[in-house]
Amino acid sequence: MNSTGLSEVTLIRYDSGTINVPDMNGVVIPIESTMKIKPVQQSKDVIDWLKKIGSHFNQKNNGDYKNIRVKYNDDNSKTRTVTLHTNNIKLESLEKTFIKRSVINGFNSRLSTSYDSIDAEITEKLHEIL
Repeated sequence: MNSTGLSEVTLIRYDSGTINVPDMNGVVIPIESTMKIKPVQQSKDVIDWLKKIGSHFNQKNNGDYKNIRVKYNDDNSKTRTVTLHTNNIKLESLEKTFIKRSVINGFNSRLSTSYDSIDAEITEKLHEIL
C-alpha cells in the first residue's frame, strides 16, 4: 500500500432514526451514509495516515463514522478493497483483513464436487498463488 498508494477512501456511518420530508407522506429511514475523501498521494506511511483519518472522523462531532473502506492496487496491479473499523486500525490486524481473490483454472481433469475433501490439484494451485 505504501508503494502504490490508495486509489479510494470511503468513510461509512450507520444511521438510525427517521427524516421527515416536506410534501411527502411518510418518512425516510436512512441506513448508511458515506463520504469519499481524496487520499494524500505524498504520504510515506499509509497506515499512519489511515489511523489519523479514522481517529478524526470516528469522533461524534466529526461525523461519527464507524468504518473506513480502502481501495488500493497490490504489487500485481490488481485492485483490492478492505473495510476497517475507524477506531481500531492496526498494522497487525490488516494482514488478516485483506482478501485476495484469484481465478484458478487450467486443471488437468474435471474436479469432483465434495465438501469432505479438497482435490490435490486445487491445493497445488493455491500454493502457487500464495
